[in-house]
Formats: sequence, C-alpha cells, structure tokens
Amino acid sequence: MMEKDKTGVWLSHSTSQFPFTRDPDNFYPPSGATNAQTFICVTFNYDQFNKIGEHLLDINAFTFDDHIPDDFYEELKLRKIGNNNRDARDNKVSTQDLTSAGRTSFVSIAKKQYKGEISA
Repeated sequence: MMEKDKTGVWLSHSTSQFPFTRDPDNFYPPSGATNAQTFICVTFNYDQFNKIGEHLLDINAFTFDDHIPDDFYEELKLRKIGNNNRDARDNKVSTQDLTSAGRTSFVSIAKKQYKGEISA
C-alpha cells in the first residue's frame, strides 16, 4: 500500500497459509495458533519500494491477492510482483539495505531456494 512520492507500508510475516481465504469469520489459519509467528509492518518512503520489489522478485513472493492498476507507477518493480507477471529469477542470495520513513535501518535477505531432500 503506497502513495507516489510519499510513503507506503510493507507487511512481512511468517504465518504459513495466511491469509488463505476472504472469509471474515475464518481469517487466521490454525497453523498460526500452534507455531511461533512473526509480523512486522514498516512504513517506508517511496524511494525504497524498488528495493522492496527486487526482494519480492528474488524470493518469488506469492501474492494472496493483488490489484495493480494499469497506470500504477511504471518505474517500480512492484508492477511485476502480481501472480500473472512472474519472471524467472536467478537462484541467488541477495540483500537490500532499507531505511524506514522513521530512519531505522533494515536489511532484507533473499536466500537461495533449497532444491533437494531434507534428511531427518
């Protein structure tokens, strides 16, 4: 959620299958009640969203729902995030230095996707 030349917010979380339906009476999945979860919502200035877009592309982020208007800010890589716009990405480790609107520093880390068997 963002407004050009101003700020936007980025919500990042670790809850699997969240949100999984648009049912207001059944919004939070059972996996969130039994496992430890993280949620963070940060306000960023507009100039940070290309970096956030790169991060989301690098991790091949799944968007539960998206609405990206045709006239959405064309210079932003966020336009490519929607489920119908996935490009093949290098399977690499990448980091992005980000600074919140309140001047707090963050580092987003995109890790390589593991493609193999996990032994017990």
